[in-house]
Amino acid sequence: SLDVSEREQMKELQRFRASLEASAEAIFLVDRETLRFIDFNETARRMLGYEREELLALGPPEVIVNAAGEELGVVYDGMLERAPADPEVRLVRRKDGSLFPAELVRRAFWSGSERLVVTVLRDISDRIATQERLKLAYQALDTIAEGVLVTDAKGVIVWVNPSFERLTRCPAREAIGH
Repeated sequence: SLDVSEREQMKELQRFRASLEASAEAIFLVDRETLRFIDFNETARRMLGYEREELLALGPPEVIVNAAGEELGVVYDGMLERAPADPEVRLVRRKDGSLFPAELVRRAFWSGSERLVVTVLRDISDRIATQERLKLAYQALDTIAEGVLVTDAKGVIVWVNPSFERLTRCPAREAIGH
């Protein structure tokens, strides 16, 4: 029979596991020594397309493009000695071989005598596609003959195209903010 403190610890672990499973981001726990996944949430499994047992046989070197084990070990070791690094964007490989851009945030830590790394991975394919569409839209607006200005919700000019400057003889730096 479990005593009260053991029951509370079990409840706490169950709540923690439930919160990991509820996350929209893929969360992986990596053993620093073996560079293998030792746990992950369901989002991670689905995002990469593996069954649980298959993913447990892999690690970051098999799913992150150009992540050699030796290099990764050095990166992880450095994380133990300093604050978490800024997110980095890397290509990630799914089971079917397809690639997608992801933002990774990693943190190394000690758990008893084990060196572990937690990695949170976010698929940023949609964000990159949106940025590309915006870039194309601005390129198109830059090249049309009509003068175009963009305002915020309060009617303040936030952007003008070159034709606006040419037609009104008002430089962008003078128009923006008015």
